[in-house]
Amino acid sequence: MERKLIIMLIATALLLVWASAWAQYQVPHSVFGNAGGIVSGSHICYHTACQTGVEISVGGSYRVKSGFWYIAEISSTVEVAIAAFAGELVDDVVVLSWAVSDPEQVSGIRLYRGDGEEEALEPLTAEPFDPEVSSYRDAATVPGRSYRYQIAVLPHDGGEIRSPVILLSLPPKPLTLHQNYPNPFNPATQVAYFLPHREMVELVIYDVQGHRVRVLVSEVQETGKYTITWNGMNGRGEAVASGVYYYRLRAGKETITRKMVLLR
Repeated sequence: MERKLIIMLIATALLLVWASAWAQYQVPHSVFGNAGGIVSGSHICYHTACQTGVEISVGGSYRVKSGFWYIAEISSTVEVAIAAFAGELVDDVVVLSWAVSDPEQVSGIRLYRGDGEEEALEPLTAEPFDPEVSSYRDAATVPGRSYRYQIAVLPHDGGEIRSPVILLSLPPKPLTLHQNYPNPFNPATQVAYFLPHREMVELVIYDVQGHRVRVLVSEVQETGKYTITWNGMNGRGEAVASGVYYYRLRAGKETITRKMVLLR
């Protein structure tokens, strides 16, 4: 009888351990597609809780992704208060996505970012996000650099619960001159470019005969993304005629030229 009781106690303990462990692997299906170990058609993640998923492709898609996924039940612990958090590079912009287990249990959500691996984490926005918000586009990042991100939920009774930090190392990018937008345009258009190094930069508008129409930029600029507006005026402040124009970006020894169309 005593032996039976011992066996029953052991079996009960194993059952409790298994239930607890199984719960830690349970995640909401398709929170982020099938990343992080979520198997299509089920709600079970076969990897460790707080599994970090990383996907890097520098080829045609030029994207990097990192994040973690948790069981989606509200609790006082990070593992279950924040169901998921991921960062992904999409068209030169870091898109942060998350899932909160129970938005009704929190008053807001705060995002933190730190440059590199040593910079202190600082809030990305002045005010917390509404609990129903689940994504944010961080356009203030630079290719070739690393960023650390952290999400925090703010309970109604004060304080905050922070997640682990995820790291996104963005692939480097060469000197890039984007197509102006809108194109064709009237009366103004925007020209965007990316500068991978600190360089002397010139951005100049030319007509089809090769005559210089307008100098938009002529200065030393730091690494980063830039957007310049051309209002269809020449260097004397006169409106130019409809037609095809070229804009040329020169940075150091590199030069890129693109075509634009002005329609009056």
